[in-house]
Amino acid sequence: MKENYTPGRDCQCHAHSEEECGCDADWTPREVYELREQRDKALCELEMWRDGNIMHESHRNEIQGLEQQRDRLAEAMRAMWPFIEEDPPCGGKSEIQQYLQALAAVKGGSDE
Repeated sequence: MKENYTPGRDCQCHAHSEEECGCDADWTPREVYELREQRDKALCELEMWRDGNIMHESHRNEIQGLEQQRDRLAEAMRAMWPFIEEDPPCGGKSEIQQYLQALAAVKGGSDE
């Protein structure tokens, strides 16, 4: 909006208000233009927010796939646990227990 806008400024018939004016001058109050600008800005921000959520939704499937993969890995470790107990790798049992606890913590649960 123009900073120096005055309602009726372009009036050629020298009227004092919109009711008296016979020409096509713009008598719209300044506040109306300011509110329209605020509305347009809010609508733009809403569209950007919606677009962001749509993009977030597209990543949701990828996130769920990674969570399922993490859960399958945890189950595989649990299934191998008896074999690991008999013949622990270089890290030993305590390291494997830490991995299982870390997987449980990320998943939001606990194996204890």
